[in-house]
Amino acid sequence: MKISAGNIPGTNTLYKNYLTAFDQVAEFYAHPYRGETAIASQAAQMEARPLDRRALGEVLREQNTRFGAGDKTFANIDKLVDDNALVIITGQQTGLFGGPLYVLYKALTAIKLVDRLGRQCERCFVPVFWLASDDADFAEVDHIDLQDKNHALRRLALQAQPPAGRPVSEFILPETISGLIDELDHLTQNSEFKPFLLDIIKQSYAPGTSLSDAFGRWLMTLLREFGIIFIDPSDARIRRLAAPVFEWEIREHSPSTTAVLASTQRLQQKHLPAQISIREGRLNVFYLDGRRHSLAFKNGSIHSTDGSLQFSHQELLALVQEHPERFSPNVVLRALTQDYIFPTVAYVAGPAEVSYFAQLKGVYERFGVPMPIIYPRKSLTLIEPSADRIMDKYHLSITDFWQNPEVLLTELARQAIPDDLSAELQRLKKRWSADLQSLEQAFDHLDHTLLPMLQNAEGRAIATLNHLEKKILQATKRKQETVRAQIMRVANSVYPHQTLQERVHNYTPWLFKYGPDLVERLYELLDVSSFEHQLIRL
Repeated sequence: MKISAGNIPGTNTLYKNYLTAFDQVAEFYAHPYRGETAIASQAAQMEARPLDRRALGEVLREQNTRFGAGDKTFANIDKLVDDNALVIITGQQTGLFGGPLYVLYKALTAIKLVDRLGRQCERCFVPVFWLASDDADFAEVDHIDLQDKNHALRRLALQAQPPAGRPVSEFILPETISGLIDELDHLTQNSEFKPFLLDIIKQSYAPGTSLSDAFGRWLMTLLREFGIIFIDPSDARIRRLAAPVFEWEIREHSPSTTAVLASTQRLQQKHLPAQISIREGRLNVFYLDGRRHSLAFKNGSIHSTDGSLQFSHQELLALVQEHPERFSPNVVLRALTQDYIFPTVAYVAGPAEVSYFAQLKGVYERFGVPMPIIYPRKSLTLIEPSADRIMDKYHLSITDFWQNPEVLLTELARQAIPDDLSAELQRLKKRWSADLQSLEQAFDHLDHTLLPMLQNAEGRAIATLNHLEKKILQATKRKQETVRAQIMRVANSVYPHQTLQERVHNYTPWLFKYGPDLVERLYELLDVSSFEHQLIRL
């Protein structure tokens, strides 16, 4: 079953238009994402670009060996280096126990799109996953949310924090990670698959391992048979490959900022949301010296925004030429950097990323890099058999749960009130109102100053009945303990914290319960030619 993108809760206007009325936002993107013409056009541009595929391949082979990749991944690296293969790429911040379900969906969308294009086109494509390890927003990746074996929502979080300004790639897992894995074991349901998977998690997320490497190893375990290529951009050799992007940004006084400000203004004129907030004078590269420094132009020179560093224009240019490993892109240049290094035909993007790319078309143009097709990742909700049975029992659909569960519980309680009691209350309200209103003319003839007292009495009477009706409803809800438990169980599964399941639930407990073959099953059921929200019954 599928649900129209326009009916998905929490979807911003730009993304909704992107999926259902592309013409209204087409000016912000280089290509439409539907149809084969855009694929052919972008592929031709990528084939014409000179790329250092050999240097890239050397890094990819080394990194993917570290992540535990299989033969198919190394065969795909060979295709990228030797056969001029083109790339379908996606990516995500690296974090605890692999992150939310949508991380899997992004990777599987890219893999399935590659397989589809391989059947339809003469060209060769390979899937790539960009491990966004340069990010410093640790609060986004230091925890997971899950539904425990008692059906309650729980959060597991790393207690340790990296030093301020350090990227996630430098965070080393402390000894306490072992206790967190034990807690994950304790909270989740046992199964025949769990011991095997838990051992892999312990090996991947071992104390002394970087968080980014742990993420890569765990995710690669699940995707090894699909041949996806992982890349960690925090590697100094990758930064050297990206050096011309950093140099151009500095030399030309941040053409990316100019471009983003212009696109932001056009978005605002169309009353569309802007994902990136940026100010004039900012450089969209970080300088790294053990900490990550934002840079800005000030009084003819370049300063770190914390005031600790200062460079002349020429000094910074010399540094980027001699030590490109000391620089990394911020949010504005991250996507362009990946597409400068890779022959990217399409980027598989989530809703926020689609909005973010709307501000970047001019950035690609100013750097002379063809902007890829922005392909929406597949959006899914997994429905377990127990949840399906409860929905059938109460004649509910998934969309009934896309609201505050208390609203749904109130409606079910209202339906549970005996018809004769509900009908009698309604009759009583109408009769009281009619009887009191019939006295108005008599009161008016007798003494019109008594009318407000009568009207107040009428209001109090109706309020009393409404209060009584509310109390009956509350009493019914209290008596429906089983109904509440069942509804909350489903709500916590399909719409946790009143948010789409894919954005909240970590995928690891699902694998514990249904086994690693769940990944293959999702791949088979994923329909990447449809951009509606897909329901998958397990």
